[in-house]
Amino acid sequence: AVDASMPAHEHGMETLPEVTRGETGMYTVEGMLFHMAGEWELEFVVSDESSVERAYFTVDCCEQ
Repeated sequence: AVDASMPAHEHGMETLPEVTRGETGMYTVEGMLFHMAGEWELEFVVSDESSVERAYFTVDCCEQ
């Protein structure tokens, strides 16, 4: 799963991204909409039957 939020504004995206797994094991994320300029925190969640791993990245998006 992938999600994004703007901590400074205490809100997330207005869309729900879709994650699909390709034949080679690579994943594609579609439908992310950064509707405001500023700092966004991206959250990536990878899980299987026994564990969950999370990774967070911060990006400065859409400077106007």
